[in-house]
Amino acid sequence: MFFTHALLLCSTSLCHSLQLFISLINIPKETSYLRPLCKCFLPDFILHLCSFMKYFIGVVPPGNIYETVLNIQKQFGDNRLEPHITLRPPVTVSDEIAWIAAIEKVCNSFRPFPICLPDTGNFGNRVLFIDVQSTHLTNLHKELITAIQPFEEGDARQQPQQHESFHPHLTLGRGWCGFTREDFAAMKILAHEYLAKEPVAFEAKFLRVYNKPSGKGRYEKMKDVPFQARL
Repeated sequence: MFFTHALLLCSTSLCHSLQLFISLINIPKETSYLRPLCKCFLPDFILHLCSFMKYFIGVVPPGNIYETVLNIQKQFGDNRLEPHITLRPPVTVSDEIAWIAAIEKVCNSFRPFPICLPDTGNFGNRVLFIDVQSTHLTNLHKELITAIQPFEEGDARQQPQQHESFHPHLTLGRGWCGFTREDFAAMKILAHEYLAKEPVAFEAKFLRVYNKPSGKGRYEKMKDVPFQARL
């Protein structure tokens, strides 16, 4: 049992390191021969583990907003994710290299843009959040989903209407992470006090890609992709 557990840990670590290495060196399409080479040298069970790695995409607020939201959360529990605005919920990717390349291509067509945080909101008793207003963010989301869906697994490719139901928000707490109704009420008061002091806004300069190396782990930062369209 110990040997099997250790082998799985090593395999997951090796898979994560390999995927991170490939994404960091930004391999172009003409060198896609590396993929079959990987299949030759890696055992099937390691490749099988890799295929179940989950990813998601978000926009991370700058330090002052980030720390304020994090401090509100920490008083009541653990949200299990850093403060962010989700652009792509967790998904399984069929071709990581092409998926990342599609994200980079979209980001290269956008310049940094403003995001406003006007008020709080909620999804029933499940999620408490700070509302987000940004036409640029909505446009980015629409282009991003269209670009990356061909490289995603399963149902993700069958949901072209996702951009129509997009409700951007900065999560304060999620019920399934252990936050109670009482926690939500207290967090909402603190958030209102913060938002009432002065208009809260920031300039989004990049997207953050996250992945989850193991099924029971937490999402980790994988890569930041800047908005760098030329003027």
